[in-house]
Amino acid sequence: MNSLRERLGIVIPVIVLMTICFGQFFAPNDPFEVDMLSRFQVPSNIYPLGTDLLGRCTFSRLLYGGRTTIGIVLFGAVLVLLVGTITGLFMSGANRKQDIVFESLLNSITAIPPIAFLVIFYCSMGQRCCYNGHCYHFVLVPKTN
Repeated sequence: MNSLRERLGIVIPVIVLMTICFGQFFAPNDPFEVDMLSRFQVPSNIYPLGTDLLGRCTFSRLLYGGRTTIGIVLFGAVLVLLVGTITGLFMSGANRKQDIVFESLLNSITAIPPIAFLVIFYCSMGQRCCYNGHCYHFVLVPKTN
């Protein structure tokens, strides 16, 4: 670990994770407190990143929201690990026909562009999907790697 790039590659994620884990102790304000008189404040000593349309401290909300985000990411990673492991174990004992069917299925899914998949997914949801953003996040966020 001699180069600066290697050191920064370890130090920066550790700082971010520590900030997320212990950020609630450093939050300058209550992230859920609504103060309509402080709407759309610019960054200041009281509100380091300003406030939103309900007067809530953006910096405090960012610190509190990081824990939820890390939880979702860890859940997704464990889910992908389990599904991939189970699928790999299943396919290791598959015959040639099953292998060709599974490979064709995977190729057909990955061949669809994300926007086309978004349209297909949104149309399949119909009126049950109350917000377009749900479909957008479900389809495009996993493919940003």
